[in-house]
This record gives sequence, C-alpha cells and structure tokens, in this order.
Amino acid sequence: MSQFNPKDGIWITWERQPRNISMAKMLNIQLHELIVNRSRLIKYPILLIRTVFLLIKIRPKFIFAQNPSIVLSFLSVIIGKIFPVVVIVDAHNSGIYPLEGRSFILNYIAKKIIQFAHGVIVTNKNIANYVSDCGGIAIVFPDPLPHYHFAKRPSISTDINVFLFICTWADDEPYFEVIDAFSALGENFHLRVTGKFSKRLTKEYIDSLPKNINLLGFISEEQYQQELAAADFTIDLTLRSNCLVCGAYESIAMEVPAIVSDTMLNREVFDMGFAYTENSSESIKNTVIDCVFRKVLLGQDIVVMKKNHLARIEQYRNNLLDVLNGSLEK
Repeated sequence: MSQFNPKDGIWITWERQPRNISMAKMLNIQLHELIVNRSRLIKYPILLIRTVFLLIKIRPKFIFAQNPSIVLSFLSVIIGKIFPVVVIVDAHNSGIYPLEGRSFILNYIAKKIIQFAHGVIVTNKNIANYVSDCGGIAIVFPDPLPHYHFAKRPSISTDINVFLFICTWADDEPYFEVIDAFSALGENFHLRVTGKFSKRLTKEYIDSLPKNINLLGFISEEQYQQELAAADFTIDLTLRSNCLVCGAYESIAMEVPAIVSDTMLNREVFDMGFAYTENSSESIKNTVIDCVFRKVLLGQDIVVMKKNHLARIEQYRNNLLDVLNGSLEK
C-alpha cells in the first residue's frame, strides 16, 4: 500500500503555462517543462523521446500530465495502462474539446484519454459532468493563485484608467470587439494588449489604431507581472461558456478588478471584484465605463475574493489527494 509522497511523482508539460507552475508548487511536485520551439513535425518526435527518457530516468509512481498537449497526455495514459504508474491528466478546455469539437479523430482521442486516466483535473463542475459522462473520474480544481514578485501599484492618474487586455489572440477571444470598444471610448481609457498579434492583424489595421490602444506583443513573465501590477482593471474574455480563464485568477492574485465574459459559470465562480460583459463591442464599452464608476468598490471586493479563494483551495487539494491515494493503493 502506498500513499502520496511528492518525491514519488512528476508534473510534465510541453509548454510554459502559469497553472502548471502554481499547481506543481502547491503539491510540492517536481515540474518538468519540456519545451521545443520548432515546427510540430520536428518538435513532437523530440518531445516524445525526451519524455520517455525522463520517465525511464526518474521512474515515477505517478505522473501529472497537462492536456494540451493531447500527444503528451495520450502517451502518459498509455504508459499508465502498461506500467504500474498512476496518471492524472490536468485538462484545459482545449484538451477536453480539441479544435472546439470540430475534429472527430482528436475528440475521439481526447475521450480515450479521459477514460484511461486515473483522474482528470478540470476547473469547474460543468466540465466535470462531461468527463463523468465520458466514463472518466473528474476532479474539480480551479487554478491556484500564482505568486508574484510585484505588488499592485496605485493608479497613475485619477483621470486615466489603464485596462490590461490579457489576450493570446486565439479563435475563442473577441479581440476585435475589445479594440473597437476602446477605439470608441477615447483617450482617458487606455488599453494595453498582451500576446503575439502579428498573424492576426495587418499593418494597415495596426497603423489605424488610436493612441489609447497599445499592442504590447509577446512580453516576458517579469514584464507581464509589471503590466498587471500597473493596471487599474484587466480584461480576459472567451466565447466558450464553460471556460474559466487564467487571467481571472492572475487578476485575483494581483488584486486587480477584472472584466470577464457574462456566463453563469463566471458569475458563480468570480462573484466579487468582477464585472461581466457580452462579447460585443457595445457591451464591452458600457461595462468598461461602469467599472470606472465602481472602481473603489470593485477594488475592495477583489481583495475579499482573494481571501475567499485561498480558503477554498485547500479543500480542492484534499479532494485531489484522495483520488491520487486511492489509485496508489490499488
């Protein structure tokens, strides 16, 4: 019979993502970020070989694998089927519904990963219900709050409000609508946008943007924390109804009020210090204006939200360890 020992397992990911860092740190598990910045045709064989050699070297009793990558997760659950290794998959929305459900093959593989894993971590009960319907063991665990080197800074001006748009320029993000909203708001509303935008925007479009909109492009983790600390509000939107965006948790950690998409799930989970908007430019514009009027109250509420989240996260951790220990004992 075996019980959870952090030294017996590893957390593997093929990308750098804040949730991996915070989850591994909270569980005190070794995090291995295997990253190859090459085309898929080149990087996948390299990553598969590096992962296999890592597992041979460490010989863990349990593996936490991030999905995506669906390739990493599928490799991990196959290893769990062949060898006495417990595999827990930390599934993001795109790992549960690859390509928004458009690919039959990828979604078939995603369901097999759910069924083969000893447990599937998801961020909310809606996705947990889907995992259970697929025959998997769902473990609800919202993002732990990241630890930052910078503290929230006071507003630079009472007249100017700075909004940090946390954006990856993915298909599920209404970035044109956000930009249109701030184009109509004027110079007292500053929008700073993260993420690599070169493949989404033309030079003509970029040149036409008003001065209150600043495209930051790809920035380092340190720069991102500084941007977050300097913001009066953040914006992180998605077209997915069952998605809890990472930027919301990052905003809680920095105690910055945030605007998220208006879904039942967001209203249930992010119930203090947040404003909700439809994903249209007009609704976004009106919500931004409303946030400025409620700036002091939202700032107070987000501090309370942080305390509440930290209190709840310990119970989620205990639930996860119960599933892991149950699998280790078999």
